[in-house]
Order: sequence, then structure tokens, then C-alpha cells
Amino acid sequence: AASSPAPVVDETVLTALLTDIPPQMRRRIVVQFQSDTRERLVQLADGMTRGDVSAIGHATHALTSLLGTFGAVEAAGLSAKIDEQVRLGARIADLDLVPELLNHAEGAIAAVIGFGEREDGIGSVVSTMTGDR
Repeated sequence: AASSPAPVVDETVLTALLTDIPPQMRRRIVVQFQSDTRERLVQLADGMTRGDVSAIGHATHALTSLLGTFGAVEAAGLSAKIDEQVRLGARIADLDLVPELLNHAEGAIAAVIGFGEREDGIGSVVSTMTGDR
């Protein structure tokens, strides 16, 4: 039998980060994570479209920290690899991990929101605050 895939986020990291704080603060942190991560993903996708390796480097540098802080170990690792490729002079054609990073990062956003919902039912707050409804 195949082993189950690694979790999208390390919930021990989320527990340490989000459990012993007031619910309102937790909501703000989750919403900010979603907003900041999506903003960087847009920058990353735009950089790929425009062939702007520098923009890709800026986006992945920020994403590595963001994703790592919230326990998205695999996504943070992919982002760090892309960031290193950029620093070593990669061309757009060399950056074949970007689509995988985009998918993993979206999965991480969903997992962080899901964790928050399990903690105190903040899903509707996140959707309302970010205009998803």
C-alpha cells in the first residue's frame, strides 16, 4: 500500500502559533496570512508571465518565510528551491517548480483556514473579510 501523503501544513506549528491567543487575534492572523500569501502568488504568476526573474525571486523569498512560519514545510521548501535557482542566475525556462509551488501554496492557505475554522469557527469571517462571498 502507498504511504499517505505528507500533510500540507504541520499542525503542531499551527497549534503553537494560533492556539493560545484571543480568537479575534487568531482571525486577523489567518486573514493576513491568506492575503499576504495570495498577493505573493499573484506576483509569482505575474513574474512568470512577464519573464521577470527578479519579481519571481522577490515573491519566493517572501513566500518561503510566510509558508514556513505557518508550517507549510513542503511549499516553503519548493519556494526556497526556486529562490535559490533565481539567485544562481536561472532563466524562466529553468523554473519548472513554480506550478507545483502555486498548487502547494493554495493547499496551505486552505489548510490554515481549515485549522482556524476548527479552532473557533472563523471560516465565515475569513470569507467575509476577504470578499469571497
